[in-house]
Amino acid sequence: MIEFSKVVISEVVPILFYLMEKLKISQVPIFMGETCIGSITEESIIQAMQKTKNVSELKAFEIMGDSLPSVSPKASLNELSSLLSRNPAVLISEKGKMVGIVTKADLLKAISHR
Repeated sequence: MIEFSKVVISEVVPILFYLMEKLKISQVPIFMGETCIGSITEESIIQAMQKTKNVSELKAFEIMGDSLPSVSPKASLNELSSLLSRNPAVLISEKGKMVGIVTKADLLKAISHR
């Protein structure tokens, strides 16, 4: 699980590129206040590039996809694997606040270290 900075819906795509590259991640949850309202993946950015010449002028809400599912920090590996089979990542929420994100790579590392 990694901690993450909240990306807001009005953020411009170049900031998302930078964040994804710096953190070596392939998806970013998008927030409105404390609520995750969508996500941006490498795939959604590539699709946007095919539709417009000026991707750098787009904002997160213009290319975001569905929100990521959320579980408690006590979620089992089985629950995480089930969600990750259908989603690129899963948010970790504790007392209504997002505290981290688990990706497919994180799950594979956890399984390999058992």
